[in-house]
Amino acid sequence: VYTPTEQGTVKLLYNRSVRRSDDSDLLEDSLTSHDKDDGEKADIYELRYERQQSDHLWLAASGYYTDYDLTAWSGAAQEIQDLGKTRLYGLEMEASYRSDKCWLTFSHDFSQLIDFELADDSTSIQAISAEPYGYGNDLANWSTHGTKCSIRYAWTKKWAASGSVRYLW
Repeated sequence: VYTPTEQGTVKLLYNRSVRRSDDSDLLEDSLTSHDKDDGEKADIYELRYERQQSDHLWLAASGYYTDYDLTAWSGAAQEIQDLGKTRLYGLEMEASYRSDKCWLTFSHDFSQLIDFELADDSTSIQAISAEPYGYGNDLANWSTHGTKCSIRYAWTKKWAASGSVRYLW
């Protein structure tokens, strides 16, 4: 975290996320194939700038890059296999208004697949993207754009109401 001014903050973030199979699948995989399941791994790099414009208004913008090693169940091989590697990037903008009783936040994000390379030995059928087959450059079941508006209003110290709307497109 770097704060060049009292109002501005720059953040450089790194996140590693690891997901593995449950213990029964790991045991079955070990007994049948003697291969070690390393699970899925995602490395995410993000650069974010936040600025307090006034006592009530905050603005932020960020960009990120993700490197993702995927695994999936292969019905043909009857085991969990490496599916491949995918890379994507995204951008996000956010504005937030805060007063004593009300918080209002608006954000918009954009994400895009860079590439998706299937593992050479993968026999899994995947529904992540058509990109490895030579057409399309989007992720399936994933919106390229997302817009969100949320509000929280405190009626008293003990009573508050909140709501949000998200539009994926």
